[in-house]
Amino acid sequence: MFIPSPKTVTLASFFVVAAALCVVGCDKTESATAAAPPATMPAMADGKAQAETGDGSQWLGKTVTPFTLTDSDGKTVNLADSLGKEPVVLVFYRGSWCPFCAAQLKELAAAKEKIAASGAKVYAISNEGAAELNKMKSGTNLDFATFLSDPEAKAAQQFGGTYPDKPVLKPVTLVIGKNGKVVYAYTNENYEVRATTDAVLNALAKAK
Repeated sequence: MFIPSPKTVTLASFFVVAAALCVVGCDKTESATAAAPPATMPAMADGKAQAETGDGSQWLGKTVTPFTLTDSDGKTVNLADSLGKEPVVLVFYRGSWCPFCAAQLKELAAAKEKIAASGAKVYAISNEGAAELNKMKSGTNLDFATFLSDPEAKAAQQFGGTYPDKPVLKPVTLVIGKNGKVVYAYTNENYEVRATTDAVLNALAKAK
């Protein structure tokens, strides 16, 4: 009968403990990686890639029904005041807590001069209240846009901007011409993928 020496037992115990520590360490690393927020915004979808990454073609050419919502200052805003007078950009987003929403709005903010040159009015819409709307507005530097609250998703429903099982709005971006018809629309079941600012600017060039 083989009786292991104390040295053999010690070495075996060392390898068992080392293996256990490795497993625990790996688990912690994987958990930390999974919980970490994305370092950068995933590549957004432009108009050319729309068929592969998302769609909104069902709304193209549709006449938008005006809606009335409350802005970040508590004032009532009626979309009818803009429709027929100027191009309109509607950006429905999930919330001030969403890094992908913030990244999209920051890109629009960076194109402030080009958007202003188009004469377009920009509305950023979520189902949050005034405090969170103002937080998003200041955090993204999108100071030229009007932030609106759509708590019951009445406006979002017109463009399929709701989830059947989530209490947030689905990201949808639309450009509406002066005639009140949609000239560009984009949405994606993958909330990380958004319409690019270039796609919006290209649509605005055709919306005059």
